[in-house]
Amino acid sequence: SSKVLVLVALNVSFINQTNNTSYVQCQVVRDTTVIQGTGTGWTLALQVSAASPDQEHAQTFSANILDSPSSTSALTYKVQGQIENAGTNILFQRGSYPSRIILMEVGA
Repeated sequence: SSKVLVLVALNVSFINQTNNTSYVQCQVVRDTTVIQGTGTGWTLALQVSAASPDQEHAQTFSANILDSPSSTSALTYKVQGQIENAGTNILFQRGSYPSRIILMEVGA
């Protein structure tokens, strides 16, 4: 059966408006199934300490996954993100920094 190579580059930026350490977490999903992440599926993408409130921070979350879907029907892949702390703004694909998901079918 075929596999799908999933290449992700997600540009994430946020402003920590609190005096707490903030965390951005991301996960890669096929339809409704998490295919990348640990524990609950979320993977740490960016962490900023309490020492830098009100400053913008940016980073690229990258993932390379060889997926083995059991379906031959059309599939939807997406990246989801969340912020751990209230009072923090998170932005994806800000300005001229686009995010990308590249899918390549790999034959058996």
